[in-house]
Amino acid sequence: MNLVEPWNDFEPGSAVSSRRLSTWIYPSACVAVPAYAFSFFSEVPRSPQLGDVLLVEAANIGRSMFVEDSFGCCIPIFPGSQLLAVVAPELHCDALDTKLTVNLSAESELSLLNTGGTVGRVVRQDGSSERLTSVLVKSAFRNRAGEVVNTALYGKQSWYPLITKAKQGRTIVGVVNSAKDTYRHDISGWSSATKALVYALASAGHTVTAGRVSGNAARRELRLLRAAGADHVADYVQLGYPTTSGLDKDTQALLFWQIYQMLVEKSSPGGFVLLEFSESIFSEDTLQRLRQPDVRYLLDHLVISGRGVDDLQQASQLARTSLKIGSILLSSPAAGSAAFASQLAERHIPHPCFDPLVVNIAHVAALLQPTRSKFEIERIQGKNTDSNNSTQELPKLITAQTPPKTAISEPPKE
Repeated sequence: MNLVEPWNDFEPGSAVSSRRLSTWIYPSACVAVPAYAFSFFSEVPRSPQLGDVLLVEAANIGRSMFVEDSFGCCIPIFPGSQLLAVVAPELHCDALDTKLTVNLSAESELSLLNTGGTVGRVVRQDGSSERLTSVLVKSAFRNRAGEVVNTALYGKQSWYPLITKAKQGRTIVGVVNSAKDTYRHDISGWSSATKALVYALASAGHTVTAGRVSGNAARRELRLLRAAGADHVADYVQLGYPTTSGLDKDTQALLFWQIYQMLVEKSSPGGFVLLEFSESIFSEDTLQRLRQPDVRYLLDHLVISGRGVDDLQQASQLARTSLKIGSILLSSPAAGSAAFASQLAERHIPHPCFDPLVVNIAHVAALLQPTRSKFEIERIQGKNTDSNNSTQELPKLITAQTPPKTAISEPPKE
């Protein structure tokens, strides 16, 4: 009797065994989807939707030589490696343009957009950037209810139908980086500043919750925040979205406030809530979010991380003048050097700076004491013209999507 299943048999309608599933790489972009959801192989949809899960096979290895699994481990991939992948939204940036795939079929070639496991069809790529890893589509999946497996069906989005914008006694800290390169391929917005803040605050005895409100799927980042001392972590992947790049502004607003609510509910009064924006402060998505009156009112501090003085100066000036954020902190690995301090003084940069690699716990914790932002003071004094917009309702999209009950509550079956 032959107990070995044919590895290349993807007949639509045939069952997916746990043995077959265990041989595939389960990327961080699929973390919201439970294993029991992959019940049957399905024909490849000609026009897949954002969040559809596909089985793909690595063809030509390019920039992404590893795929981050759901535990945050980097798994090397080779030609022939099979992995689950999630259809990404359209992306437009300096480095490349992608689009939602159309006329898709088995053996169609797509590009692996990041190590989190999102795929798309590249229509333009900067000639100076490294070639992306290409993959071949093998199959799609359906659950026991007959639905195409999609991350949105299993995300926590429907668990939070009500949005709270109140601070409820918490200190809210935003973290951004000052890099001009807005396309952060593979590293997915890695920020040592956020981890340093979590470590310092937790070591000083404060309760801390932290989350990533923008970027690409990167489970490793959340696990590092947890290891640094965060009591609870959250990101958009848990809500059923593999990335925030390319999403419309209403969906991004929805994800921001739901992640914020998750972190506030898990924190205690007097604690700290850290929100990491993985894109640069100069990116359109980050600027659009920080310009919202409710978000500016929310932030007690904004931490800007970077290396060079030029980027930090431009970023802090943007935050202070255009965004009207009063309490600004800088983070740089060079903060401990006398030369760097001298450069800050010469440029008349008044904001305190700390080293995220050599953390002074007492110093960092003291910098993050509760304060009122410049925007909040102006709002209280009635000087801010945006105050009438600060209580506006969130987009109707908040309650527009409700995953089918069978998709969420379906128990695993042997």
